[in-house]
Amino acid sequence: MAKKSPDKKLTTGKNRGETLYTIYCPKCKSMNVWQLKRSDPAPNEGDCDPCGIALFDEKGKCITDIEVDLI
Repeated sequence: MAKKSPDKKLTTGKNRGETLYTIYCPKCKSMNVWQLKRSDPAPNEGDCDPCGIALFDEKGKCITDIEVDLI
């Protein structure tokens, strides 16, 4: 059995330093997710993967609610 190195720690939960942005498409109800570093700006453009509807308007505002989770 391999030994675990005491110098290495698992990076889980809030220690990862990333943000999940989740948008449920108002047309097809599919879940669209962005996983970005916390230092990156929030998404302001993109289309729904399954149906192709634009999820942001021309000013970069999301057309529906956006869920934000720190991981």
